[in-house]
Amino acid sequence: MSTFNKKWNPTIMRTTYMETFSPTEWMKLCDDEKKEHSVSKCTKCPIAYGCLHSAFHHRKGSKPDENELQIFLTSEHLSSPKKLARNALLQLNAICSSKFGESAQSIIARTPGSQLISSSSRKRQLQENAKQVKSSIQKVFDDTALETVMGNRLSWRFYDRARKVEGLESKCTNATASAEKLMRKRIHGCSLTNVLVDKEAVLAEASAWSDEQKVNWSELARRHGVVQKNGGQMVKEFLQACNIPAACRTDVKRAPRRRKKKILGGITMPMKKPSAFYKNKLSEEIEKGVILIGEEVVEKNSEYFKIDNGKVITASTQTHARKIPLLDVRKRLLQKHEELGLVRSNLKHQKETTRHLKIWHDHSSVCGHGLILVLVSAIYDPALYVTDEEVFRRTGMYVNVQAIVERPELHIIGRSTSSIEDQRKFIECRRQCMQQMGTKLFTSEGLEITDVLRFFHGDGPAQQFEAGHSIGGNYCCVGCGARSTLFDDIVHCYRSPKLSFKDRQEFVLKGASWEKNNATPFDGLSIEQLRVELARRCIDIKGKKRPQLDKDFEELKMGIVSVPALLQTNPTESLESLNLVQYEVSPLEPLHDIKGHFSNVIEESICIAPEGNHLFEITEH
Repeated sequence: MSTFNKKWNPTIMRTTYMETFSPTEWMKLCDDEKKEHSVSKCTKCPIAYGCLHSAFHHRKGSKPDENELQIFLTSEHLSSPKKLARNALLQLNAICSSKFGESAQSIIARTPGSQLISSSSRKRQLQENAKQVKSSIQKVFDDTALETVMGNRLSWRFYDRARKVEGLESKCTNATASAEKLMRKRIHGCSLTNVLVDKEAVLAEASAWSDEQKVNWSELARRHGVVQKNGGQMVKEFLQACNIPAACRTDVKRAPRRRKKKILGGITMPMKKPSAFYKNKLSEEIEKGVILIGEEVVEKNSEYFKIDNGKVITASTQTHARKIPLLDVRKRLLQKHEELGLVRSNLKHQKETTRHLKIWHDHSSVCGHGLILVLVSAIYDPALYVTDEEVFRRTGMYVNVQAIVERPELHIIGRSTSSIEDQRKFIECRRQCMQQMGTKLFTSEGLEITDVLRFFHGDGPAQQFEAGHSIGGNYCCVGCGARSTLFDDIVHCYRSPKLSFKDRQEFVLKGASWEKNNATPFDGLSIEQLRVELARRCIDIKGKKRPQLDKDFEELKMGIVSVPALLQTNPTESLESLNLVQYEVSPLEPLHDIKGHFSNVIEESICIAPEGNHLFEITEH
């Protein structure tokens, strides 16, 4: 036996086999255990010592007995299906390896109808799945990264830093790999001796360097006409061969290039593009008109502080607001709604239809700079747009059509404070767009769309500026002429007159003060001017002194301080010429008007609701 197996490798398996089936181990068995074994075709050994039995090194040309598998399967010593399958596979592997030179798993995996996958096939399948997942994630990165980068508050520098943290190995992990990489000498293309350059000039310049000279190798290569991609490294290796001290320095450490993180089988993780890529892409899309940045409208001179030679000085810069013309915004809204299938297609029998628009503007501070933002959106109309039920019947999806239709589009954005003076600078560019509201639009099916500017909605100060109303004060509501102390009297509020743009314009034009000051005609009136204003409005002024005249005029104005904002540059211009006949300011702003009311209602409901009431239970949760 020892002679027969002298070439059996590995040595550990041979030693284990010899020790397991040695006479010494046989003598250790009791009489009952010895009766279970036999000299030939033993049924106990394949079960008790299956691994060693299948690993037995057969003589060249000899084959394992195929009846051993049958004997094994009919043995009474098998206690579970898993044990049967495991040991049966060991026997099959021994037979297939001796006959065909490969394992039973590989043969079964190639058999048609078999669901068994070999280890190599499973590895390839996992790699293919990982590649598909990587490509799908990379596609999402490439398609949405520009909107994601421009839609957050991160700077380009912070974005590049976060990108490296997400997709590259840490510096500590990369240090070991970089050290091993630096130990291998890199070959940077051909040698400089095979390049047609003036090597004597290169050597002469390098000979004049000091030992601690800092060298830009790429710049040196370009200066001497080395155009190869790795020209700087070629020049450095040439000078190292010439024993130039500056080129042979070893104290200069090059920052190792960090490797990408890997997910499976050497496949790297998907990674976002650097900021330079998106800057170039942004410039290209602006040039193609995919991204609209509008036109420059209002110039703003902004001052800021900077440090110059250790001193804090004040500097100024010129910036311009941007306006996307209202005509382009209207076209974009119509195109977007048609592409989403929200515009009704059964309007062919009509020649034209009307679409109403609304405007919103407000101020905010971003990074310490005041900005004004003007948005335009369409008003949902079931006569023009489909309903939620129609979309559900067509697609099987629940969609809030009104929310999609009334999603706003950018009209104007620029640097501006919340002061009245800065807001008036944008009036003229807005008037130019209002004059183009008469331009008709057409759908893809030829339906004529007439746009009507219908509402302005915003918070209180924006409403008051748009209507030419006083910001704050005793008459702060733009919807009625009620005094603020009488807001609790709902009957008085409903009986108060509702002022339209036409009413406000006519009230201001009745007097004479607007001829001198269009923006704030009623500010700083003398007593004579005050008498003229009241007399022109048929108010009795005989025997009244200044306090009574001021009170009468305040009640008469009902908060009006000027013509509406869009008429302040030309108060006598008709509303028809600006297409503002139906335009009015909505006195409601749900976000501000109902603020805190819901919490008050819930708190009161808890106190008055009987125990066991559903409202009480919901609130408690």
